[in-house]
Amino acid sequence: MEIGLIHGHKTLAYLMFGFALVNLVLALMPNRNGKVLKILHSAVLNIGRLALLIGISLWVVKWSAAPVVSMWWAWSALLLWGPMEVISKRLVKPDIQYLLDGGESSSKLTMGMVGELVIVTIIFGLMSAKGMRPPLG
Repeated sequence: MEIGLIHGHKTLAYLMFGFALVNLVLALMPNRNGKVLKILHSAVLNIGRLALLIGISLWVVKWSAAPVVSMWWAWSALLLWGPMEVISKRLVKPDIQYLLDGGESSSKLTMGMVGELVIVTIIFGLMSAKGMRPPLG
């Protein structure tokens, strides 16, 4: 079960990073397709939420006896998901909806996509740097 959780968590992380990168590329294009942006953005958020749940369950299964302080990298990744949701709700989703309604999107869409990609990259880096190893001690 533990190996399956680790592989699922890593696979979802790669998918989320890839979709976030494609989202940014699409947001930078002059002819933006609102439907594709909406689908991919929803995919990034839902995959991230699922990865978060799998990560928490992996945390409970694998490292429940570890001291909380030594898990700073997992706490940091967990806390970084909050700004991801805020950026999505405040910057990206309203601009995508405006684009779908026939308007021109603003720079908020690009800034939001960049912010989301940066957050996903930081979370991905934290998880990769620790290598999903149990903490020492």
